[in-house]
Amino acid sequence: MTAIVRTVRMTSAESFWYVLGCISFGAMYFAKVPVKKALAEAGLGPMTSAEQFWYVVQCIALGAGYFAKIPVKKALSEAAASAAGSGLGMSSVSPPPVRPGYQPGDWPLDVQAEIAAPGPRHGRAATGWQPSGW
Repeated sequence: MTAIVRTVRMTSAESFWYVLGCISFGAMYFAKVPVKKALAEAGLGPMTSAEQFWYVVQCIALGAGYFAKIPVKKALSEAAASAAGSGLGMSSVSPPPVRPGYQPGDWPLDVQAEIAAPGPRHGRAATGWQPSGW
Protein backbone atom coordinates (compact mmCIF):
# COMPACT_ATOMS: atom_id res chain seq x y z
CA MET A 1 0.00 0.00 0.00
CA THR A 2 2.86 2.40 0.70
CA ALA A 3 4.16 1.87 -2.85
CA ILE A 4 0.81 3.04 -4.22
CA VAL A 5 0.77 6.11 -1.99
CA ARG A 6 4.33 6.92 -3.04
CA THR A 7 3.45 6.74 -6.76
CA VAL A 8 0.51 9.14 -6.48
CA ARG A 9 2.28 11.79 -4.42
CA MET A 10 2.46 15.07 -6.35
CA THR A 11 5.81 16.65 -7.13
CA SER A 12 6.48 20.25 -6.18
CA ALA A 13 6.03 21.31 -9.82
CA GLU A 14 2.65 19.53 -10.00
CA SER A 15 1.55 21.19 -6.76
CA PHE A 16 2.58 24.59 -8.11
CA TRP A 17 0.63 24.15 -11.35
CA TYR A 18 -2.38 22.79 -9.46
CA VAL A 19 -2.50 25.89 -7.22
CA LEU A 20 -2.02 28.15 -10.23
CA GLY A 21 -4.83 26.30 -12.03
CA CYS A 22 -7.12 26.68 -9.03
CA ILE A 23 -6.46 30.42 -8.89
CA SER A 24 -7.71 30.79 -12.47
CA PHE A 25 -11.43 30.38 -11.70
CA GLY A 26 -10.91 27.02 -9.97
CA ALA A 27 -10.33 25.18 -13.25
CA MET A 28 -8.10 22.49 -11.72
CA TYR A 29 -10.45 21.97 -8.78
CA PHE A 30 -13.47 21.61 -11.06
CA ALA A 31 -11.55 19.18 -13.28
CA LYS A 32 -10.71 17.08 -10.20
CA VAL A 33 -14.30 16.76 -8.97
CA PRO A 34 -15.58 14.26 -11.61
CA VAL A 35 -12.47 12.12 -11.07
CA LYS A 36 -13.14 12.04 -7.35
CA LYS A 37 -16.76 11.03 -8.11
CA ALA A 38 -15.54 8.10 -10.27
CA LEU A 39 -13.14 7.03 -7.53
CA ALA A 40 -15.88 7.29 -4.92
CA GLU A 41 -18.21 5.14 -7.03
CA ALA A 42 -15.43 2.56 -7.35
CA GLY A 43 -15.03 2.55 -3.56
CA LEU A 44 -11.53 4.04 -3.70
CA GLY A 45 -12.12 7.19 -1.67
CA PRO A 46 -14.80 9.47 -0.27
CA MET A 47 -15.92 12.85 -1.61
CA THR A 48 -16.20 15.89 0.63
CA SER A 49 -19.54 17.67 0.85
CA ALA A 50 -18.10 20.56 -1.20
CA GLU A 51 -17.04 18.15 -3.95
CA GLN A 52 -20.47 16.54 -3.92
CA PHE A 53 -22.09 19.97 -4.25
CA TRP A 54 -19.86 21.02 -7.15
CA TYR A 55 -20.40 17.67 -8.89
CA VAL A 56 -24.16 18.26 -8.81
CA VAL A 57 -23.64 21.80 -10.13
CA GLN A 58 -21.48 20.42 -12.95
CA CYS A 59 -24.12 17.83 -13.80
CA ILE A 60 -26.78 20.56 -13.95
CA ALA A 61 -24.53 22.47 -16.38
CA LEU A 62 -25.42 20.30 -19.40
CA GLY A 63 -24.03 17.16 -17.75
CA ALA A 64 -20.43 18.37 -17.80
CA GLY A 65 -19.55 16.57 -14.55
CA TYR A 66 -21.14 13.32 -15.66
CA PHE A 67 -19.50 13.35 -19.08
CA ALA A 68 -16.11 14.15 -17.52
CA LYS A 69 -16.54 11.20 -15.13
CA ILE A 70 -17.22 8.60 -17.86
CA PRO A 71 -13.64 8.27 -19.27
CA VAL A 72 -12.20 8.04 -15.77
CA LYS A 73 -14.63 5.30 -14.81
CA LYS A 74 -13.83 3.45 -18.06
CA ALA A 75 -10.10 3.65 -17.27
CA LEU A 76 -10.74 2.34 -13.75
CA SER A 77 -12.79 -0.59 -15.05
CA GLU A 78 -10.08 -1.47 -17.60
CA ALA A 79 -7.38 -1.22 -14.93
CA ALA A 80 -9.39 -3.48 -12.62
CA ALA A 81 -9.95 -6.00 -15.42
CA SER A 82 -6.24 -5.90 -16.30
CA ALA A 83 -5.21 -6.34 -12.68
CA ALA A 84 -7.68 -9.21 -12.29
CA GLY A 85 -6.22 -10.91 -15.34
CA SER A 86 -2.66 -10.63 -14.04
CA GLY A 87 -3.52 -11.34 -10.42
CA LEU A 88 -2.29 -8.00 -9.10
CA GLY A 89 -4.05 -7.73 -5.78
CA MET A 90 -7.59 -8.00 -7.07
CA SER A 91 -8.51 -10.95 -4.84
CA SER A 92 -12.08 -9.68 -4.47
CA VAL A 93 -12.68 -10.12 -8.22
CA SER A 94 -13.91 -13.62 -8.95
CA PRO A 95 -13.28 -15.38 -12.25
CA PRO A 96 -16.21 -15.62 -14.67
CA PRO A 97 -18.53 -18.55 -14.03
CA VAL A 98 -18.09 -21.68 -16.13
CA ARG A 99 -21.20 -23.20 -17.61
CA PRO A 100 -22.07 -26.62 -16.10
CA GLY A 101 -21.15 -29.42 -18.48
CA TYR A 102 -18.66 -27.27 -20.42
CA GLN A 103 -16.25 -29.25 -22.57
CA PRO A 104 -13.25 -27.80 -24.44
CA GLY A 105 -14.29 -27.19 -28.02
CA ASP A 106 -17.85 -26.14 -27.14
CA TRP A 107 -19.11 -23.37 -29.37
CA PRO A 108 -18.91 -20.32 -29.02
CA LEU A 109 -16.42 -20.38 -26.15
CA ASP A 110 -13.61 -22.15 -28.04
CA VAL A 111 -14.43 -20.97 -31.55
CA GLN A 112 -11.01 -19.30 -31.78
CA ALA A 113 -9.33 -22.73 -31.81
CA GLU A 114 -11.18 -23.61 -35.02
CA ILE A 115 -10.29 -20.41 -36.91
CA ALA A 116 -7.46 -20.93 -39.38
CA ALA A 117 -4.33 -18.84 -38.93
CA PRO A 118 -3.98 -16.07 -41.53
CA GLY A 119 -1.70 -16.84 -44.47
CA PRO A 120 0.83 -14.60 -46.15
CA ARG A 121 -0.46 -11.24 -47.35
CA HIS A 122 -0.46 -10.08 -50.95
CA GLY A 123 1.08 -13.33 -52.14
CA ARG A 124 4.40 -12.62 -50.39
CA ALA A 125 5.92 -15.05 -47.94
CA ALA A 126 6.16 -13.87 -44.35
CA THR A 127 9.95 -13.33 -44.47
CA GLY A 128 10.06 -9.95 -42.84
CA TRP A 129 10.04 -8.08 -46.15
CA GLN A 130 9.01 -4.42 -45.91
CA PRO A 131 8.44 -1.97 -48.73
CA SER A 132 11.15 0.62 -49.26
CA GLY A 133 10.78 3.82 -47.30
CA TRP A 134 9.32 2.16 -44.16
